[in-house]
Amino acid sequence: MQIVNWQETIDNSAKGIDRKAIKRGGVSDYIIRLLTKSSFRLGPLTEEVLEYVSSKVDYCVRNSLPIRFLPTTGSYKNIYAPSAPHSDWAEVFQLEFLLNNLLSIAAFYEPGIVVEYSGDTYTLCFIDNLKDEWIQIYNEEFDKILERVGSVVPRNCKLILNNAENFYDMKELESKVAKLVAQANLDDPEIVKLIDKSKDHAINNICWDGREDWSRLSDEERDVKLKRSVLMHKYWLELDFKERKDYLLADDTITVVHRTDVPDSLPVYSAKGCDVQYWEGVGVIKESSSCERHKWVVSPKQLEGLHVVEELDVDDFAAISPELESIKVVKQTNKTSNR
Repeated sequence: MQIVNWQETIDNSAKGIDRKAIKRGGVSDYIIRLLTKSSFRLGPLTEEVLEYVSSKVDYCVRNSLPIRFLPTTGSYKNIYAPSAPHSDWAEVFQLEFLLNNLLSIAAFYEPGIVVEYSGDTYTLCFIDNLKDEWIQIYNEEFDKILERVGSVVPRNCKLILNNAENFYDMKELESKVAKLVAQANLDDPEIVKLIDKSKDHAINNICWDGREDWSRLSDEERDVKLKRSVLMHKYWLELDFKERKDYLLADDTITVVHRTDVPDSLPVYSAKGCDVQYWEGVGVIKESSSCERHKWVVSPKQLEGLHVVEELDVDDFAAISPELESIKVVKQTNKTSNR
């Protein structure tokens, strides 16, 4: 069986386009309305989001350029997800949801769209101690998903994976980050404040048995690793932004995120009604109390509170990842977490 009918997605993208509204308000205005509609947008439509999206769309339309969307991607699968390190249905569902909305633009705006994922990849190996092969597996599979879908979408829609290692030497950047961490004063009030604020995030992301085996470290030694992870993340962000600033802030580029606390971005759902970042979650079919079934992205914690009804064999992407050979149908129980 197939889970996603891509031809149907493409065909539906041209339906429902209000040509009269385009003629009346203009191409830019209509595209902005499509991008900021409540079924696509995550969170309230703030003045900041509207201004950000409007400026990018106006620039592209004025210059007859493709609108480039830069969806955030973790470049890895959450180590606590049962599908790790593989791509799973969460990656497919977010791409389907994204294209369900963006292909409508390509259907009437001739310059089209570019959907370009650009992740951190191997920086996660020295920041969170993930294994290099985990990053390689995830990104090779994700790239194949993009290639498969990219082969059937209209010619004015491009799907691209363009990760950080294509912009600079990863080993050189790792060396620079390590040097900055070694020079840091851990007693500096600003650093202490940063570590206190970010430590829980580091705890949830760091792998104690990854590129290096830290499983036998004492609590004190683990605490040092956590602090270093927070600092490495801080310095990597600064150096990465310096290297990719022009790319990330280009006038034709809309950064797409699945959170509402990121400035200069368009926050959207990862799948219909889902706010779990897809690389941190798992794709499932969720069955409601009325037996209706919906594609869903759940966190590992949420998955613990779901009952598996059945597992379906699927043909769509079976050759790409072992986690795409089948999909679980789940039902909610009273124990399901909201986190």
